[in-house]
Amino acid sequence: ALVQVASCAVTGYGFARFKFKFKGLLFTLVLLTFIVPPQTISVTTYTTFRYFDPLYICSGLNLVGALPEAYIDITDTLWSFFLPALFASGLKSGLFIFVYRQFFRGIPKELEEAAYIDGCGSIMTFIKIIVPNAVPSFVTVFLLSLVWYYNDYYTVPLFLPKTEVLSGTLSNMFQNMTTVGG
Repeated sequence: ALVQVASCAVTGYGFARFKFKFKGLLFTLVLLTFIVPPQTISVTTYTTFRYFDPLYICSGLNLVGALPEAYIDITDTLWSFFLPALFASGLKSGLFIFVYRQFFRGIPKELEEAAYIDGCGSIMTFIKIIVPNAVPSFVTVFLLSLVWYYNDYYTVPLFLPKTEVLSGTLSNMFQNMTTVGG
């Protein structure tokens, strides 16, 4: 949840304050990520994590004999949750980017202009001016992210099949109780 809060905040700030090519198209794609259900891309996501090879590094190491496989299997590790959150494409991240974008658009630009005059760059302005003013949005996104990751019944069994999580155990316990008692 913390990684997703940080990455979505930076992405939302970029959409709120900077002008770049295809900004409208990219933001439309971000909005589509929370309109389209995650089940539609689950097979490709699983395949990507099962045969994970960032920048074809593993394939190159396999060619010289340094690795036995041409890929890394990260399906039964927590990396399958950290990597999407790190790149602002985790669970419900499109909604979080939208929340941050709207909140950052409400902060007056004069605060940023004053920071630029005082010698701050874009990164320092974000850290010293925007983040302290955006605490309510950070808390909101953190709580929503924490609850949605905790209550996720779909991706946790898909990417962590050997791990017992509390939400899945409680669901199975309730199902067993209704089957036995009914």
